[in-house]
Amino acid sequence: MVLQLDPDKDDAEQALRMALEKQFAADMEKAFPEQMNELLPPTASDDEVRAAPAHVTATSGPVRDALYRNLARGSSLGVGVAFDQMQTIGMAFDWTLAHTEASKWASQYSFDLVKGINSTTQAQLQTAVDEWFRNPDSLAALRKQLTPTFGPKRSQLIAQTETTRAAFEGSKQGYQESGVIAEIEWVTVNDELVCTTCGPLDEKRAPLDGTFEGDYLPPAHPNCRCFVRPVVETPK
Repeated sequence: MVLQLDPDKDDAEQALRMALEKQFAADMEKAFPEQMNELLPPTASDDEVRAAPAHVTATSGPVRDALYRNLARGSSLGVGVAFDQMQTIGMAFDWTLAHTEASKWASQYSFDLVKGINSTTQAQLQTAVDEWFRNPDSLAALRKQLTPTFGPKRSQLIAQTETTRAAFEGSKQGYQESGVIAEIEWVTVNDELVCTTCGPLDEKRAPLDGTFEGDYLPPAHPNCRCFVRPVVETPK
């Protein structure tokens, strides 16, 4: 038996998830420009511009804070969904313990994630700075060129992808805490945006501590919106 919420609760969960994504994106859209203004203030000297790539990690505090805050929210949502799902069969688990473990995951993963984000930021910034010195232009032009690195599209990509991951991790923690879930089922949002990677995974099952066919877990790719449901074996 696959546990799922009733349609009204399921719609409410999806609406809350979308709201979390929106808040996540807004926080990143604030954090990235804040970082760029530290790296390349509008009055930066040539020496400051040249040194900027080396200071990416040192200026990434606002980015890491936004990541942790929103990963914690997403994982908390996942725990809550798992709790509601288990209640449909009259079972429960220690919500506080599951939430604590999900929060620990969010803290550790935010450090790992910001390292990857910093690496990409540094590489893109270094390329832009090198080109700027080869073909001098205004500092404003350089800052504009870096919009893809510090702008809203990147923020939105991170928000959607990592909300999916955090919700999955929170739900998984809840399932583990329940002690009765050994298997999970992949669920797509079943609309025209479902991709060729996720479509074939819909309704496929995997061990709770394993991966799905193709070694996937949500998110299967950037911008993935998929989630899982717990499977409970019923007596024959």
